[in-house]
Amino acid sequence: MGKCHLREGRYREALEIGRLAEMHAQDIPSRIRADRQLKIWELQAKAYKGMYQATDNLDYVNDSITVWERFRHMAIHTYREREVSRAEAEIRGLKSLQQGAL
Repeated sequence: MGKCHLREGRYREALEIGRLAEMHAQDIPSRIRADRQLKIWELQAKAYKGMYQATDNLDYVNDSITVWERFRHMAIHTYREREVSRAEAEIRGLKSLQQGAL
């Protein structure tokens, strides 16, 4: 549902879905918990970026960076090189966006 909200530009709703899913993460079976947590954080980071694009509020860029850093940390500790690279690229892009806006 969160991905649908993102596609439709309903970023606040996507963020709320992500927060709700994160609150219930303990109910996810342990064998797939890391995958689901990464998806939840990706959804949240993209929602924050979308909220920035809709409002130009730089606080949303900072929030997106924070979530991508959590994503990267978990990806590093679960040995997911592709996700680590993706998170680092997203963080670099957001930081350059942030620098350009200042």
